[in-house]
Amino acid sequence: MKKTFIIILTSVFCLFTFNSSAHHSLAVEFDATTLVTVEGVVNEVWFKNPHVRYYLTVTDDSGNEVNWDTHAHSIVGMSRQGYNKNSVKVGDRIILEGHGTRKGSPKLFIRAWTLADGVRRAVGNSNIDNF
Repeated sequence: MKKTFIIILTSVFCLFTFNSSAHHSLAVEFDATTLVTVEGVVNEVWFKNPHVRYYLTVTDDSGNEVNWDTHAHSIVGMSRQGYNKNSVKVGDRIILEGHGTRKGSPKLFIRAWTLADGVRRAVGNSNIDNF
């Protein structure tokens, strides 16, 4: 009886441990209270999980080129809205809106974008009306 109880308890513990270790929060790095807008040219597309990423070359106010690492939702979140690995290509000029980092580094979690057609759209699971 005691052995069965220990096995059940250990199994339940493992279920919770694996579940929580697989989850992460964007709140650790990104600041949900601030919105940042950047415009630049895509120099790399990383259409992989856990987050689709677009690397942009952005010209700052001083005229310097800065590389931005921008994160979108997962491939599933992106594909639910009709985006795929060819939606944004290297060389495309885009405008991104989203949450900057807590440390002010050139990173962004994308909530909306404006592509070459000039239409502003939500990205991934984002609701464009909620920000």
